[in-house]
Amino acid sequence: MILIQEVNEQIKKATTLSNFIGHDYRFERLDIAEQERLKVQNDNLWAYIESLQARLEAYKDGESCGHPGCLNHFTQPCENCGRIAGIMYLLANRVSFTYLGYSNGFLNLKCSGCNSIFECIGTNKPVCPNCGGE
Repeated sequence: MILIQEVNEQIKKATTLSNFIGHDYRFERLDIAEQERLKVQNDNLWAYIESLQARLEAYKDGESCGHPGCLNHFTQPCENCGRIAGIMYLLANRVSFTYLGYSNGFLNLKCSGCNSIFECIGTNKPVCPNCGGE
């Protein structure tokens, strides 16, 4: 799997689990042992994401990731690192927002990263308060 895609997929999973642990009433209804297992799983997911992000940060723009065609991919991402021509164009916190409406000076947006709905002042750059996506 392409490294950038792996980071993005794991962030979505970890964000979903974090939201369940911190904001879903059903979590409190689980027995204590299951709650603890989910918390450990959540910590492990975020640690895994950190290790993936460290791998991404180790790749310097213009240098190959080791894949034979890394620097020759000009129209598609490298099969290993996900960069295009050895340059990082995609960031793990890049998401898109769906416009849901406007009320009382606020845009109502839905984040593609975590599917949360939030309000944003129309003059500000949207940033999801739930997952930090931009």
